[in-house]
Amino acid sequence: MKYNWLFFCILSLIGCNQFEIKVNDYPVTKIDKKPLLIKENYLNDISDSMRNEIQCRIDSNIEGRSIFHEPGIEYGGFSPRYPMILLEGVGLQYLFATKGSLKHGEGMIPVCYEIMIKKEDKYLIISNENELKKIYAPVETPEEAISFVCALTHSKPLYNFDLSIRNKYYKKVLNKTFVSKLDNDYVVRLYHFETFGCYPHSMYQITYLVRKNGDIKELSNEKIYDDMFNHECAD
Repeated sequence: MKYNWLFFCILSLIGCNQFEIKVNDYPVTKIDKKPLLIKENYLNDISDSMRNEIQCRIDSNIEGRSIFHEPGIEYGGFSPRYPMILLEGVGLQYLFATKGSLKHGEGMIPVCYEIMIKKEDKYLIISNENELKKIYAPVETPEEAISFVCALTHSKPLYNFDLSIRNKYYKKVLNKTFVSKLDNDYVVRLYHFETFGCYPHSMYQITYLVRKNGDIKELSNEKIYDDMFNHECAD
């Protein structure tokens, strides 16, 4: 009984601050349309030459993992709305990817990220930032600004916060994802949870400037909370 009470006290001390947290419901910016998906039999439609353009092939030593992923709703802000699929490859060979990658992996193992789109009757591979801007710039809406940042970083929109006793908060007021206009550019508030590394794993609020031409710049990076109960390490 004594140890149960002691454990309860420790939980209370760690998690007491979540009762002081306020979540602002407004202002908020949401993408309300999911991206269009390339039909399931697209592999049969891809020519041999197109297959050779795909950098993000899976490492043969890693089993049971597909390189093709459905894009999340954060990709739904892109315009034009071409059908798409996400490509991912894992392995040391991606240290030397000739065309680069849309973003880098978060852990120690190199990861390659690309987007395949279907434009009219042709499949195109978007392998890096310049190719992304060639297809989708200029950035003309707040929703498209969100999609640009999400395609080029590991940040994502966040609208529901985990006010758990397991988290140690560093801010008493939390704001949902929002995009504001700054002249011809956009200021985008997104979030990133630090999955890789060791204890503690943290959530960050990151603010980006997205220019009309598709350039992005990180303006600020603030820690929101630490997950005090997750002691796992991930590489």
